[in-house]
Amino acid sequence: MFLDVIGSANAGSPFADNLSFPLVATVAVGVAALLAFVLIRTARVRRHPQAGPIIAIGLLWAFVSAGSVVWYVIQQTKWASEESLRLGTGYVDPGVAGADAPAAPAALWFFLGLGYAGLVVWATAHRRRPPYE
Repeated sequence: MFLDVIGSANAGSPFADNLSFPLVATVAVGVAALLAFVLIRTARVRRHPQAGPIIAIGLLWAFVSAGSVVWYVIQQTKWASEESLRLGTGYVDPGVAGADAPAAPAALWFFLGLGYAGLVVWATAHRRRPPYE
């Protein structure tokens, strides 16, 4: 860590001036938690016989989806900080700026969306049982 600061032209933290990162991370975790809660609540209210696996997979889905969004925001913030430093020092041509930007994990997010839809179908596929059974 110490050698990274010495060897880098940007000794400051890319997160020091960027207050949008905590907001985006909080929103990502909150949305994932809300979607997982809806899934878990649906399985519990419907008294699904396989509620345990649905809950476990739903929580895993929430951790992976929130983690992937937070990881992407971290990568994007680091890249933006380094790119602005390179542009400011004249190290990179403004015409080719942004060529090495980190790509969003769109395929992962697509499959996470499909997985959530499958979990919702799985959780709602069972008819609600009366409470005395």
